[in-house]
Amino acid sequence: MPIDSKKLEYIIDIFKGTCELNNYENYYLSIMDGTNIRDSLYKVVKKELTDKGKYYFTGPYFDDEEKFGFGIFLKEKYNPYLFVECINLAMKFLYNLGIEGSKITLGKNAASKISTEEVVDNLENLELPFEKDVEIESDEYFDLSFSITVEGSPVIKGGLSLENETIYAEIEYDDIEDLVEPKLTTYITDAYVLPKSEQVYSEALLIATDLRDSGFKVEVDYSLKNDKQIDAQFLITFDEKDIQKFRVKLIDLKTKEEKEVAINNLIEEISFI
Repeated sequence: MPIDSKKLEYIIDIFKGTCELNNYENYYLSIMDGTNIRDSLYKVVKKELTDKGKYYFTGPYFDDEEKFGFGIFLKEKYNPYLFVECINLAMKFLYNLGIEGSKITLGKNAASKISTEEVVDNLENLELPFEKDVEIESDEYFDLSFSITVEGSPVIKGGLSLENETIYAEIEYDDIEDLVEPKLTTYITDAYVLPKSEQVYSEALLIATDLRDSGFKVEVDYSLKNDKQIDAQFLITFDEKDIQKFRVKLIDLKTKEEKEVAINNLIEEISFI
Protein backbone atom coordinates (compact mmCIF):
# COMPACT_ATOMS: atom_id res chain seq x y z
CA MET A 1 0.00 0.00 0.00
CA PRO A 2 1.48 3.42 -0.97
CA ILE A 3 2.60 5.73 1.82
CA ASP A 4 0.15 8.50 2.75
CA SER A 5 2.37 11.46 1.85
CA LYS A 6 0.47 14.00 3.97
CA LYS A 7 0.59 11.78 7.03
CA LEU A 8 4.27 11.03 6.47
CA GLU A 9 5.09 14.74 6.14
CA TYR A 10 3.16 15.44 9.35
CA ILE A 11 5.05 12.71 11.25
CA ILE A 12 8.41 13.91 9.91
CA ASP A 13 7.65 17.48 11.06
CA ILE A 14 6.73 16.30 14.55
CA PHE A 15 9.79 14.04 14.73
CA LYS A 16 12.21 16.76 13.58
CA GLY A 17 10.66 19.31 15.94
CA THR A 18 10.91 16.93 18.91
CA CYS A 19 14.54 16.11 18.15
CA GLU A 20 15.68 19.66 17.48
CA LEU A 21 14.05 20.96 20.67
CA ASN A 22 16.26 18.41 22.45
CA ASN A 23 19.40 19.61 20.63
CA TYR A 24 19.77 16.69 18.21
CA GLU A 25 21.41 17.38 14.82
CA ASN A 26 20.20 16.03 11.50
CA TYR A 27 22.35 13.22 10.06
CA TYR A 28 21.99 11.52 6.68
CA LEU A 29 21.71 7.75 7.11
CA SER A 30 21.21 5.46 4.14
CA ILE A 31 18.98 2.58 5.26
CA MET A 32 20.30 -0.22 3.10
CA ASP A 33 17.87 -2.44 1.22
CA GLY A 34 17.52 -5.90 2.74
CA THR A 35 18.65 -4.74 6.19
CA ASN A 36 17.06 -2.86 9.04
CA ILE A 37 17.76 0.52 10.62
CA ARG A 38 19.87 -1.02 13.36
CA ASP A 39 22.26 -2.74 10.94
CA SER A 40 22.67 0.40 8.83
CA LEU A 41 23.29 2.48 11.94
CA TYR A 42 25.77 -0.08 13.30
CA LYS A 43 27.79 0.21 10.08
CA VAL A 44 27.87 4.01 10.29
CA VAL A 45 28.88 4.10 13.95
CA LYS A 46 31.46 1.37 13.55
CA LYS A 47 33.17 2.64 10.38
CA GLU A 48 32.22 6.22 9.57
CA LEU A 49 31.14 8.37 12.49
CA THR A 50 33.91 9.60 14.76
CA ASP A 51 32.41 12.81 16.22
CA LYS A 52 30.58 12.51 19.51
CA GLY A 53 27.15 14.11 19.60
CA LYS A 54 23.38 13.69 19.39
CA TYR A 55 21.84 12.96 15.98
CA TYR A 56 18.52 12.15 14.32
CA PHE A 57 17.74 10.78 10.87
CA THR A 58 14.74 10.22 8.60
CA GLY A 59 14.48 8.61 5.21
CA PRO A 60 13.30 5.83 2.93
CA TYR A 61 14.98 2.48 2.59
CA PHE A 62 17.51 2.28 -0.21
CA ASP A 63 15.72 1.05 -3.37
CA ASP A 64 12.40 0.78 -1.50
CA GLU A 65 10.64 4.11 -1.12
CA GLU A 66 7.53 2.39 0.26
CA LYS A 67 9.45 1.79 3.50
CA PHE A 68 10.41 4.73 5.68
CA GLY A 69 12.33 4.94 8.94
CA PHE A 70 13.18 7.39 11.70
CA GLY A 71 15.79 7.23 14.43
CA ILE A 72 18.00 8.95 16.96
CA PHE A 73 21.43 8.07 18.19
CA LEU A 74 23.97 9.43 20.64
CA LYS A 75 27.68 8.86 20.13
CA GLU A 76 28.84 9.16 23.75
CA LYS A 77 30.49 7.16 26.53
CA TYR A 78 28.00 5.21 28.64
CA ASN A 79 25.85 7.35 30.88
CA PRO A 80 22.57 5.98 32.30
CA TYR A 81 21.06 9.46 32.23
CA LEU A 82 21.67 9.79 28.48
CA PHE A 83 20.09 6.37 27.93
CA VAL A 84 16.98 7.49 29.82
CA GLU A 85 17.05 10.79 27.90
CA CYS A 86 16.88 8.81 24.66
CA ILE A 87 13.91 6.77 25.93
CA ASN A 88 12.18 9.92 27.17
CA LEU A 89 12.60 11.62 23.78
CA ALA A 90 11.06 8.59 22.08
CA MET A 91 8.10 8.75 24.47
CA LYS A 92 7.78 12.51 23.89
CA PHE A 93 7.63 11.89 20.13
CA LEU A 94 4.70 9.50 20.57
CA TYR A 95 2.99 11.97 22.91
CA ASN A 96 3.44 14.81 20.40
CA LEU A 97 1.81 12.60 17.76
CA GLY A 98 -1.18 12.10 20.05
CA ILE A 99 -0.40 8.40 20.59
CA GLU A 100 -1.50 7.27 24.05
CA GLY A 101 -1.05 4.14 26.14
CA SER A 102 2.66 3.59 25.45
CA LYS A 103 4.72 1.46 27.85
CA ILE A 104 8.45 0.83 28.23
CA THR A 105 10.19 -2.52 28.76
CA LEU A 106 13.91 -3.12 29.27
CA GLY A 107 16.24 -5.95 28.32
CA LYS A 108 19.83 -6.75 29.29
CA ASN A 109 22.48 -8.77 27.49
CA ALA A 110 23.44 -11.63 29.81
CA ALA A 111 27.13 -11.00 29.13
CA SER A 112 26.97 -7.30 30.04
CA LYS A 113 28.18 -5.96 33.38
CA ILE A 114 25.91 -2.90 33.24
CA SER A 115 23.36 -2.58 36.02
CA THR A 116 19.85 -1.51 35.10
CA GLU A 117 19.21 -0.07 38.57
CA GLU A 118 20.07 3.56 37.72
CA VAL A 119 18.08 3.35 34.50
CA VAL A 120 15.00 2.05 36.32
CA ASP A 121 15.37 4.69 39.05
CA ASN A 122 15.45 7.50 36.49
CA LEU A 123 12.50 6.12 34.53
CA GLU A 124 10.55 6.14 37.79
CA ASN A 125 11.75 9.67 38.66
CA LEU A 126 10.39 10.88 35.32
CA GLU A 127 7.15 8.97 36.01
CA LEU A 128 7.39 7.20 32.67
CA PRO A 129 5.11 4.14 32.25
CA PHE A 130 7.62 1.36 32.81
CA GLU A 131 6.72 -2.33 33.07
CA LYS A 132 8.89 -3.54 35.96
CA ASP A 133 8.15 -7.23 35.77
CA VAL A 134 8.49 -7.62 32.01
CA GLU A 135 11.81 -8.09 30.22
CA ILE A 136 12.67 -8.28 26.54
CA GLU A 137 15.55 -10.23 25.07
CA SER A 138 18.45 -7.85 24.50
CA ASP A 139 19.89 -7.59 21.00
CA GLU A 140 23.34 -9.14 20.61
CA TYR A 141 24.74 -5.80 19.48
CA PHE A 142 23.71 -4.04 22.69
CA ASP A 143 24.34 -4.24 26.40
CA LEU A 144 20.91 -2.80 27.21
CA SER A 145 17.82 -2.72 25.03
CA PHE A 146 14.39 -1.11 25.35
CA SER A 147 11.08 -1.42 23.62
CA ILE A 148 8.08 0.91 23.66
CA THR A 149 4.75 -0.75 22.98
CA VAL A 150 1.27 0.57 22.28
CA GLU A 151 -1.61 -1.83 22.92
CA GLY A 152 0.90 -4.65 23.16
CA SER A 153 2.61 -4.00 19.81
CA PRO A 154 6.19 -2.63 19.64
CA VAL A 155 6.45 0.75 17.92
CA ILE A 156 9.92 1.94 18.99
CA LYS A 157 12.99 -0.06 19.96
CA GLY A 158 16.51 0.88 20.87
CA GLY A 159 19.62 0.01 22.77
CA LEU A 160 22.96 0.92 24.24
CA SER A 161 26.37 -0.42 23.19
CA LEU A 162 29.43 0.01 25.40
CA GLU A 163 31.78 -1.17 22.66
CA ASN A 164 30.62 1.45 20.15
CA GLU A 165 29.72 4.11 22.73
CA THR A 166 26.30 4.40 21.14
CA ILE A 167 22.70 4.84 22.30
CA TYR A 168 19.99 4.59 19.67
CA ALA A 169 16.26 4.33 19.00
CA GLU A 170 14.51 3.36 15.75
CA ILE A 171 10.98 3.77 14.45
CA GLU A 172 9.43 2.19 11.37
CA TYR A 173 6.73 4.28 9.68
CA ASP A 174 4.58 1.16 9.18
CA ASP A 175 4.48 0.60 12.95
CA ILE A 176 2.97 4.00 13.78
CA GLU A 177 1.05 4.88 10.61
CA ASP A 178 -2.34 3.60 11.79
CA LEU A 179 -1.92 5.24 15.23
CA VAL A 180 -1.61 8.78 13.88
CA GLU A 181 -4.33 11.21 12.85
CA PRO A 182 -2.67 14.37 11.49
CA LYS A 183 -3.87 17.79 12.61
CA LEU A 184 -4.09 19.30 9.16
CA THR A 185 -6.13 22.44 9.87
CA THR A 186 -4.52 25.38 8.04
CA TYR A 187 -4.41 28.88 9.46
CA ILE A 188 -3.20 32.09 7.85
CA THR A 189 -1.20 32.78 11.03
CA ASP A 190 0.20 30.37 13.61
CA ALA A 191 0.19 32.83 16.50
CA TYR A 192 -1.42 36.21 17.07
CA VAL A 193 0.40 38.29 19.70
CA LEU A 194 -1.80 40.79 21.53
CA PRO A 195 -0.04 43.04 24.07
CA LYS A 196 -2.45 44.72 26.48
CA SER A 197 -0.54 48.00 26.84
CA GLU A 198 2.15 50.08 25.16
CA GLN A 199 4.47 49.28 28.09
CA VAL A 200 4.84 45.68 26.84
CA TYR A 201 5.26 46.42 23.12
CA SER A 202 8.99 45.66 23.28
CA GLU A 203 8.28 42.26 24.86
CA ALA A 204 5.68 41.57 22.16
CA LEU A 205 8.31 42.27 19.50
CA LEU A 206 10.84 39.96 21.20
CA ILE A 207 8.31 37.13 21.60
CA ALA A 208 7.17 37.45 17.98
CA THR A 209 10.78 37.49 16.73
CA ASP A 210 11.68 34.34 18.69
CA LEU A 211 8.62 32.55 17.28
CA ARG A 212 9.37 33.66 13.72
CA ASP A 213 12.98 32.53 14.08
CA SER A 214 11.59 29.10 15.00
CA GLY A 215 9.54 28.95 11.81
CA PHE A 216 6.12 30.19 12.96
CA LYS A 217 3.94 32.72 11.13
CA VAL A 218 3.24 35.47 13.64
CA GLU A 219 1.25 38.71 13.65
CA VAL A 220 1.51 41.34 16.37
CA ASP A 221 -1.40 43.71 17.08
CA TYR A 222 -0.08 47.05 18.35
CA SER A 223 -3.45 48.81 18.07
CA LEU A 224 -4.76 47.98 21.58
CA LYS A 225 -8.24 47.85 20.02
CA ASN A 226 -8.62 44.06 19.72
CA ASP A 227 -11.26 44.58 17.03
CA LYS A 228 -9.75 42.41 14.27
CA GLN A 229 -10.98 38.99 13.25
CA ILE A 230 -8.16 36.65 14.23
CA ASP A 231 -7.33 33.83 11.81
CA ALA A 232 -4.70 32.05 13.88
CA GLN A 233 -4.35 28.87 15.86
CA PHE A 234 -3.06 30.59 18.98
CA LEU A 235 -3.59 33.89 20.75
CA ILE A 236 -0.76 35.07 23.01
CA THR A 237 -1.65 37.96 25.28
CA PHE A 238 -0.07 39.59 28.33
CA ASP A 239 0.24 42.74 30.42
CA GLU A 240 2.98 44.22 32.63
CA LYS A 241 2.21 41.92 35.56
CA ASP A 242 2.49 38.88 33.31
CA ILE A 243 5.86 40.02 31.98
CA GLN A 244 7.14 40.60 35.51
CA LYS A 245 6.34 36.93 36.17
CA PHE A 246 7.93 35.93 32.81
CA ARG A 247 4.61 34.40 31.75
CA VAL A 248 1.95 34.91 29.07
CA LYS A 249 -1.58 33.68 28.48
CA LEU A 250 -1.78 31.14 25.66
CA ILE A 251 -5.22 30.50 24.12
CA ASP A 252 -5.91 27.76 21.59
CA LEU A 253 -8.51 29.47 19.43
CA LYS A 254 -9.79 26.16 18.08
CA THR A 255 -10.43 24.39 21.40
CA LYS A 256 -10.75 27.61 23.49
CA GLU A 257 -8.33 26.12 26.03
CA GLU A 258 -6.47 28.79 28.02
CA LYS A 259 -3.37 28.45 30.17
CA GLU A 260 -0.49 30.43 31.56
CA VAL A 261 2.86 29.54 30.01
CA ALA A 262 6.41 30.51 30.91
CA ILE A 263 7.88 32.62 28.11
CA ASN A 264 10.89 30.29 27.89
CA ASN A 265 8.54 27.35 27.24
CA LEU A 266 6.30 29.09 24.71
CA ILE A 267 7.89 27.68 21.55
CA GLU A 268 7.69 24.10 22.82
CA GLU A 269 4.11 24.58 23.99
CA ILE A 270 2.75 25.79 20.66
CA SER A 271 4.85 23.31 18.65
CA PHE A 272 2.97 20.28 19.84
CA ILE A 273 -0.55 21.28 20.87
